[in-house]
Amino acid sequence: MGNAPEMRLSGNQPLLLGYRGTVDRVASTTGPLWPLLSTLPGLFCWLLFASAAMPRELPILERLGGLFGTRGANVIIFVTWGLAVATSVVTLIVYANRSQAWYTTLCLAIHLAGLSFSLLLLGGLAVLLVA
Repeated sequence: MGNAPEMRLSGNQPLLLGYRGTVDRVASTTGPLWPLLSTLPGLFCWLLFASAAMPRELPILERLGGLFGTRGANVIIFVTWGLAVATSVVTLIVYANRSQAWYTTLCLAIHLAGLSFSLLLLGGLAVLLVA
C-alpha cells in the first residue's frame, strides 16, 4: 500500500492498537520552523483584534496610530490581514494532504480559526452594509 500507516495489535496490551506511520520521518526532515513561522501574520492579527477589544489593557492600535498616523496604521492592518489570509490559504493547500506532526496540526487549526473569523467578520460587515 505504499505510504499507508501500519496499524497492529500491541503484544503487551491486546485491546489497544499501536500506530506507526511516516509522520516521524516527515517531522524530522521539515521540523516545526516553517509551520510555526506561517502563523505569525495571523497571530499578529489576533493580537490586533485583542487590542481593539481591550484598548486599555493592550494599546497596540493606539501605538500604531501614534507611530504611523491613522491612515498608515490602517494600511498596516489591512496589509497584515491580507498577508495572514494568503499565508493561511497557501499553508492549508500545502499541508492539508500530507502526513502531519502535532505542531503542523496545531498551526493548521490556528489558520482555520483565523480564516473562519475573517469570513464571519466580512460577512457581518456585508450584512451591515446591505441593511
